[in-house]
Amino acid sequence: MSNASTGLTVYVNDEPRQVSYAATLLTVMQELKLADSKGVAVALNAAVLPKSQWQMQVLSQSDRILIIRATQGG
Repeated sequence: MSNASTGLTVYVNDEPRQVSYAATLLTVMQELKLADSKGVAVALNAAVLPKSQWQMQVLSQSDRILIIRATQGG
């Protein structure tokens, strides 16, 4: 089957996710409700991107997004 009508498939922490053709990294982070979270690091295809670049980074088919959230422990 083709993804022509549904958009692109990207992988967020190795889980497939459908996004629109014009989706940006910020779009995905907003959908995941992580766009405004502190302590979040994001890598796109193994390259860490600062939050200031999320809005400009348009996603492509099969892009791999790794999201890491800092946690406190003791």
